Amino acid sequence: MPNIKPVTDLRNYNEVLKDTVQELLSKLGEAEKVIETGKHWLTSDDVKKELGL
Repeated sequence: MPNIKPVTDLRNYNEVLKDTVQELLSKLGEAEKVIETGKHWLTSDDVKKELGL
């Protein structure tokens, strides 16, 4: 769920943007680690099952 900033924080848009970029880079780093280890990969059958197809 996105973290919604109050309007007063938006006055300092550069700080809000900096925080957002840092959060995004953190999430991308987590995703990269998962990809490197091969954990949490789903087969096409697993995806179909999860989607109810």
